[in-house]
Amino acid sequence: MLKGFCEMRSVHHIYEAKSLKTPSNRQTSPPYQSFKSKAKKEEIFVWQVKKDLKIKDLLDGVEESAMRDEVEQLPVRAFVSYSHNDLEYLKELRTALAPLIRLNKLQIWDDRDIDAGDEWEKVIFQQLEESDIVLCLVSADFVASEFCYKKEFGTALEAHRKGEKTIVPIMLRKTDWSGLPLAEIQGTPGEWITLAKDKDEAWTKVSESLRPALDKAKQRKKLLLEKRKGEFQ
Repeated sequence: MLKGFCEMRSVHHIYEAKSLKTPSNRQTSPPYQSFKSKAKKEEIFVWQVKKDLKIKDLLDGVEESAMRDEVEQLPVRAFVSYSHNDLEYLKELRTALAPLIRLNKLQIWDDRDIDAGDEWEKVIFQQLEESDIVLCLVSADFVASEFCYKKEFGTALEAHRKGEKTIVPIMLRKTDWSGLPLAEIQGTPGEWITLAKDKDEAWTKVSESLRPALDKAKQRKKLLLEKRKGEFQ
């Protein structure tokens, strides 16, 4: 269920991000199912290239190069799983990853982004399913947390093992994690950040080590689009 949902949401967000415009300049984001049902017979005027294109071609991922480049430049979506006892380090993480965010390579979400009035647990798992990578701030508090470790990490681990997501453990505060599934996944920066002699260097290594994970997530999205091609041929 997680895989199907992730694939549908990913494709939906890609076309939502394109924000196709009609000649009247009214911005619209037609739902994925609407595209799918009309793909074989209809065209739509695409403002970016100023011409009519078949909806089928848009869904196939063989659209004009200007739009294809736009899709490839979408940032990788990262979900941060952390204990609230490590809030100060969450802020340090965001600061360390600022270069990737500035380059539009990465978009970060954590539970502080939940709006007042939202059903927080529902929003958390929706964001988790829609993410490309999951960053786990590893500490004794993280491992001890039923919600962080069992619910968030447990859910992400299923997708990670299926190749749908990438989990990246960030070694924050030293803890005995030997034998845990979390420890079987390569962590970064290779030493516990709070014990590092130079914390700026440690956080910089985190940012640098994420770049291959971002490339892997991009490739996964491309493969997903390729897979979708077959549905309309």
